[in-house]
Amino acid sequence: MLLHKSVEHDSRVRREAGALAGAGHEVCVVELADLRDSSPSLDGFSRASASPPAWMRRHLPRPIYRAAFLVWFVRRGVALRPDVVHAHDAAMLLPGLLVARRTGALLVYDSHELATSVPYRERFWAWFVAALERLAVPRADAVVTVSDGIAERLRERYHLTSSPTVLRNVSALSTDGAGSGGGLRTRLGLGEQPLLLHQGAAATGRGAEDLVRAAALVLQAHLVFLGDGEPACEARVGDLAAELGVSDRVHLLASVPLERLLEHTREADVGLSMLEDTCENHRLALPNKVFEYVAAGVPVVVNDLPELRRLVGEYGIGWVAEGADPEPLAATLRTALEQRDDPALAERLAVAGRELRWDVEQRRLIALYDELARGRTPTRRAVVLVRTDARTDARVRRQTRLLSRDGYEVTALAVRARPDLPVREQAEGAVVERFELLGSARRLRAGLAAVRGRGRARAETPSPASVPSSSGPRPRPGRRMRVRRALASAHYQLLAARRLTRLRPDLVHANDHNTMPAAVAARLLGARVVYDSHELWADRNGRIESRRALIALEALWVRLAHATITTSPGYADVLARRYRVPRPRLVRNVTSAEARVGRAVEHGFDPLAVYIGAVTRHRGLEQAIEALAHVTDLRLVFIGPRAHGYATELLALAHRHGVADRLELRGPLRPEDIPEALAALRPAFGLALIQPACLSYRLSLPNKLYEYALGGVPVLGTDLPVIAGWLSELGLGRTVGAAGDPQRLGQAMEAMLDEDAQRSWRERAQELVDARPWLAEERALASVYADVLAGGRRHSIKRWLRSGGRRASAG
Repeated sequence: MLLHKSVEHDSRVRREAGALAGAGHEVCVVELADLRDSSPSLDGFSRASASPPAWMRRHLPRPIYRAAFLVWFVRRGVALRPDVVHAHDAAMLLPGLLVARRTGALLVYDSHELATSVPYRERFWAWFVAALERLAVPRADAVVTVSDGIAERLRERYHLTSSPTVLRNVSALSTDGAGSGGGLRTRLGLGEQPLLLHQGAAATGRGAEDLVRAAALVLQAHLVFLGDGEPACEARVGDLAAELGVSDRVHLLASVPLERLLEHTREADVGLSMLEDTCENHRLALPNKVFEYVAAGVPVVVNDLPELRRLVGEYGIGWVAEGADPEPLAATLRTALEQRDDPALAERLAVAGRELRWDVEQRRLIALYDELARGRTPTRRAVVLVRTDARTDARVRRQTRLLSRDGYEVTALAVRARPDLPVREQAEGAVVERFELLGSARRLRAGLAAVRGRGRARAETPSPASVPSSSGPRPRPGRRMRVRRALASAHYQLLAARRLTRLRPDLVHANDHNTMPAAVAARLLGARVVYDSHELWADRNGRIESRRALIALEALWVRLAHATITTSPGYADVLARRYRVPRPRLVRNVTSAEARVGRAVEHGFDPLAVYIGAVTRHRGLEQAIEALAHVTDLRLVFIGPRAHGYATELLALAHRHGVADRLELRGPLRPEDIPEALAALRPAFGLALIQPACLSYRLSLPNKLYEYALGGVPVLGTDLPVIAGWLSELGLGRTVGAAGDPQRLGQAMEAMLDEDAQRSWRERAQELVDARPWLAEERALASVYADVLAGGRRHSIKRWLRSGGRRASAG
């Protein structure tokens, strides 16, 4: 590792070097420090000095000294003959590149900040850093950085084929002795008075003066800056405190030893991070101090910057200040002090503290080095198993795209459900192979006949009396159909298992229970398996299998898989409770495509309601058609694949209610085409009228919610728990009862056309797009993959079998 300062004072580099040393790598940190009076090793790694002689710094002009500085680093690095050169920050990128080229080593660039967007660089050095990164970053074998926002910027700016590995600056400090303190309150004589802690010095760009002005408006609150700061800034803070008459409540304290930091932090009531929005680097930063507050169990107040807002919102660990103006900031501080003892807040902090710690975060670094140790040959392989055609399934496409971007050779094993689909094609960075299953030819002929029949149905008005009612439950498939489906499923498992035997993947992502048998076969060959439960299949409408059999199988799947993920918080709760396992990770169906909200907001909307998704029963489509008769001039457009014969029923229903001229049925769209289609249609709202036909439907969080919202379209949804909670949290529409009263639903549709409400909803949609929620979901999925490859299996099969199949403890 190359570092342009002493490693003793760089907690990030110490953490990384110690983690790699602990994982069995031989690590040497080459640093710009005189080590004659220092230990030659630290935290399990060795140290080497690359500092030029002192006389050079004293007597040589600065540009020549910098050249000498470069030469000393390159000489020391080459002498070590490393396998990997890990260059920390832009200052070490050029020597790292030269050492790597000279020795044949791999190069890892660790960007501690967005180096091209910091305010303190001189004009020449800003240009030089930008040119250097353009040269070296695309040539690096791996890139590491500190936040998702910076990772996305680096990937976009340098056209990287895989997203940088994100290693957040979470704390590695010990949390032992949680009840002890560092004597901070005693030293200042505070007693039980409120203590607002800014961990770090009063420095330029850290909102120090804004905090003093706000603290002056919060009675009895003491504001502490803990760290060695800039004398000029500290003088300004002292003068301002005196001017406001709060010198006795504003304290500037020197830094404390790192190993004692959390003892002091625990004594605070609220931790502060008011990094100013002065550059893009600040905007995308995740400061160390926030994670240290969390480690100490202290709630936080942060400035309204995207990455900080996302972190605080994701874990519910504090408050985002409405602004740096004294009054709103003071109001936020008062709220934080009033609610600091809330048990729910303490529980959220505890959960965040368990996840945001270094022994969890370091797994991604270790997994990255394990990949580098394999020399990238043979290429890592991943297989995505899915029982659809993999073309219109947005979740599957996101999986293949993410795996491909992370350097995997990806194959998706899917089903050829239509004759116009190729057996093999390249899509989203993956090779998609489609199997012709048993009985495919007959189903394809029947499907073509049904398409021709639907075409005739559109040309001729169907007689309402001739069409069966759509309100009743869907008939259970006959025995022949059930047998044929069972044989087709067995055929898929056989073909997929045979293909997996040849591919020998490192990772298998099994989408839903009906692909897990093949995934288990791959597991026996050494693959790591992720089980992705899109729905509660044992509690889904229209299933043909026995519910008990499905539950028994899924109990096995969640134990054989190395990780289980799902799409809805309701599903996660049910799976954890039902199978007595840790709560599955939540990876929501948030589209990763950039939405075109600006066009929708700018050009207004038409009196049109759109539905995107499978045109099938229990989606509230019949109810929407019946309600259309109560809403003047509103039109409906249904977009998606159609269940056999169901389109004919919908058209008949529309004719029966006299609204057929206001109903349009369109075919399915690829996920990437949905934003463009929404922008062209300009709908007033999207429909998510899922009916509570089964537990799986009641707890669903459909793709379409995010597709609408990220397309700038408000949502009218049923008041089912997860959908209603989502709409309430984001404020992007309204709910209506799922009972299906046409008049009441028509009134709700009419209310969706209100222009003032539309303006508010669309502004919220724009805010959602600006927050880029898909990054959080990609990060969650990438974290699952990293954990699966780096860690062991979460459940013991042997223990479970020895217990006679009894459910394992949640632990």
